[in-house]
Amino acid sequence: MTDVIIIGAIAAVVVGYALYLKKKKDKNKEDYETHSNPEELVHDSGITLLPSKDIYLTFERIVEIYKEVELCTGLKAKGPTIEYVSYEKTLALNPEGWALYMSAGKRILINSDKDLSKTAEDQLLRHEMVHHLLSENGMSDESRGHASTLFNCGPGIDLHNGKVIRP
Repeated sequence: MTDVIIIGAIAAVVVGYALYLKKKKDKNKEDYETHSNPEELVHDSGITLLPSKDIYLTFERIVEIYKEVELCTGLKAKGPTIEYVSYEKTLALNPEGWALYMSAGKRILINSDKDLSKTAEDQLLRHEMVHHLLSENGMSDESRGHASTLFNCGPGIDLHNGKVIRP
């Protein structure tokens, strides 16, 4: 009887570990899955995603992130337009930059030349969304100077030795 219990316990541990490894593998695969949209996507919140390819975040996730940043900051505004663009091919942009908020066009530009990850895209968008919300709520100076404590809702990208912490 004791042998049956021991064998059962070992079997349960083996099956549990196998399920854990599968879940971890699926999560890892999900972290590196990319998405593309050939058309402009627009949400009721105002979030607009211009045509893009090989980005890690889905449009639905981008909209969720915006709602999370609005909730965190306590600020509301019609969402910005988001564009993934080559900074190297756009003469007016610093090729070393990661992302930029342009208040005049209510536009977030993500540097598609950078080696991004799902986490990096999330962090960049949150930071630039804080800029957008501050600007749209009459706090342009706080936005430009990063003076607001609301940047805790989007502190920016995590780097280690100049490389994005992945995934």
